[in-house]
Amino acid sequence: MKRQMSALTTAAFLAMAGVLVSGTNVQASARCSNVTLHGRYSFRATGTAFGNPFANVGVFHFDGNGHVNGFATVKVDDVVFQTVIDGTYSVTPDCFMQTSFNEGNGIIDTDDNAIFEDGNGFYILNTNSVALVVSGEARRQTLDLDRLDR
Repeated sequence: MKRQMSALTTAAFLAMAGVLVSGTNVQASARCSNVTLHGRYSFRATGTAFGNPFANVGVFHFDGNGHVNGFATVKVDDVVFQTVIDGTYSVTPDCFMQTSFNEGNGIIDTDDNAIFEDGNGFYILNTNSVALVVSGEARRQTLDLDRLDR
């Protein structure tokens, strides 16, 4: 078992190193702050929750000052529900972000995130629970208001 975990850890590290070396837009040397994320971001994430299939889609709204809110539709196994998102975020100068969401039932959801494309998106990895293995991606929403007026 230890050998399997060690092999999985090594494989995950090598995969991430390969992505970073290959020139992905993850900003390793950029200067980021909470202001980097502002506005609305559409997101999706998939994985497992307590061994059951998990998926969600929704919208985050970042205020540029460390507060995030929004909404999501979540599906765990065959159960679908909507939820409100409210939490905080903190961005480091190397474009790494940590988020913390109060789920309203005493559970705090935490994620680690890697910001890319000058804040136009970020990768998501849930970090708070062994029973929840979820990763995803978020992208800044763009809306051409002139196009909508036609």
